[in-house]
Amino acid sequence: MYGFAAAADARADDRIYNCLPMYHSNGGVIAVGIALTAGGSCYIRERFSASEFWSDTIRRDCTMFIYVANCADTSTMRRRRPGSRPSPAHGGRQRSQAGHFRPVPVALRHPQILEFYAATEGNVALFNFDSHPGAVGRLPFWAARRFPIRTVAFDVDAGVEKRDGAGHCLECGVDEPGELLGEISDDPGKPAAKFDGYCDPTATRAKILRDVFKPGDAWFRTGDLLKRDARGYYYFVDRIGDTFRWKGENVSTTEVAETISAYPGVLEATVYGVALPGHDGRAGMAAVVSTTSPNSISPDCASNSPSACPPMRGRCSCVSGRSSTSPAPSSRARSSSLRRASIRTLRRSRLFRRPSRRGYVRVDADFVDAAGAGAIPL
Repeated sequence: MYGFAAAADARADDRIYNCLPMYHSNGGVIAVGIALTAGGSCYIRERFSASEFWSDTIRRDCTMFIYVANCADTSTMRRRRPGSRPSPAHGGRQRSQAGHFRPVPVALRHPQILEFYAATEGNVALFNFDSHPGAVGRLPFWAARRFPIRTVAFDVDAGVEKRDGAGHCLECGVDEPGELLGEISDDPGKPAAKFDGYCDPTATRAKILRDVFKPGDAWFRTGDLLKRDARGYYYFVDRIGDTFRWKGENVSTTEVAETISAYPGVLEATVYGVALPGHDGRAGMAAVVSTTSPNSISPDCASNSPSACPPMRGRCSCVSGRSSTSPAPSSRARSSSLRRASIRTLRRSRLFRRPSRRGYVRVDADFVDAAGAGAIPL
């Protein structure tokens, strides 16, 4: 925690605005920990509010705030009431973000953005100290040996790392996407390289990749695809496997699919994430094989779904009558984006969304344009 406080240049006169869930490491550990370490204070709001975000930080005399990407994006896109935007006279100077860096037009007296990438249980951490646009962090060449992280080529269709003839992983080149790994070490002198694992031994084994560059070595799997440029900056590309990232949370496709499949008339449900223009992460998409119409699915499906991704409210759902011999949505579908150019395809696919409890409607060009502009809350 001293490292985070030093990186943020936290002082005793700082007050950190914290509107993140306390069960999340950023809200319950980092924000509070920085304040305690520096001797400052932390204002904890019960829940995030896009319309009250800026006015609340001013009213509480906060000089720093911590957020995930969608918090600031949503606050900026929402219509602000008079006095809700911070003026140059306001003393706010810094914001710390976990996610993907995107510049947000904020008028602060001394703006400073500290972007970082990390996993609570992992051994990989990156910091973007100089607010380089788009990057989640940087590892210069001279620090590579001290902090051994690598990106290795990943076969998205097969869901495994690519290996050469000797059975070793292929390290990615400049600007080539690959899974980010962190070398695991039990050396007492390198406590940050340790991986203790989980209570479930199976889950622990799944997060360790062995024989990566030499026989017997072990590396922590982040489950994320990143790419590195020639200057050592890392950029988030996508989430791997049966999860996707939305509003700062990891969404389990299996958990959402099981919720949908429990309703009468649903024969099969496949859930995946799709990119939306102007939004970080991926929105939940459900391809459903059903004997009834989409509106027959109970309205309370959203309340029974994981909080980060209720698929029936403000999400896109696809209802298809595929046969038992036709394949489920492939990796091509899972990696698709909603773009105006694909409206004809969307109409053929009978794509629906549920903007409220009134039911489903067809997605059209206006919806895609509005979603990309941020006019539709997702």
